[in-house]
Amino acid sequence: EALAEMCARLRRWEFMLVVAPLRVPNGTGSPVNPIAIF
Repeated sequence: EALAEMCARLRRWEFMLVVAPLRVPNGTGSPVNPIAIF
């Protein structure tokens, strides 16, 4: 919902979605931090 509101406010519906994993030493998985770049 927040992304849709931002798109409507900027009147831009195309963006690059980047999913950045957290750095976990010796880990095999981690939570991600999704980022939308307009």
